[in-house]
Amino acid sequence: MSRTLKANPDHFEIDTAGGGRWVLHGPLDADAAPAMTEAFAHALERGEASVALDLSGVSMISSAGVGSLIAGVGELRDEGIPVRVCAVSPAVHHVLAMLDLIEYFGCPEVSG
Repeated sequence: MSRTLKANPDHFEIDTAGGGRWVLHGPLDADAAPAMTEAFAHALERGEASVALDLSGVSMISSAGVGSLIAGVGELRDEGIPVRVCAVSPAVHHVLAMLDLIEYFGCPEVSG
């Protein structure tokens, strides 16, 4: 089922139309964190087989954004749903590397 979640129409959105591939756009910050929480909850409800996060369109990530990713990914993995990051922007890669989370999320090399 195709679904686009928006934290704010001019701010952040998640397109979950790609059969387990989520494409995120905009800043992943405190305003966007509730949309991430909702997306992860819907994935659990639908019983997704796996989730691939495309973060190449994320312009920046704050501590709240990182926290929402850690919580959501952990929750899905606890339920046996594999989650990986399949693409990442330079800004996100930089923050995740500083926090030593590259391996946890399975991040690829920087795109763009």
